[in-house]
Amino acid sequence: MSDTYYGLSKMEYNLMKYFWNTNAPVSFSEVEKYCNTELHYGWAQPTLHTYLTRLVKKGILHSEGKGLSLIHISEPTRP
Repeated sequence: MSDTYYGLSKMEYNLMKYFWNTNAPVSFSEVEKYCNTELHYGWAQPTLHTYLTRLVKKGILHSEGKGLSLIHISEPTRP
């Protein structure tokens, strides 16, 4: 079994499933709540920031405003 999903790590893929199922930009705090409530990751903000920044650098996500205050999919990326 591969360690990547469509070129994403397992954690990146799990994060992207949230964005694929959301039809609007979301705040950093909404993503954090999802990760810690629904996925039970127990991540601190810097951990989530690292994963989201990687997805932005890959061009999959786009952030608006200062830092990662509002995040959305850059273009249709659903597998």
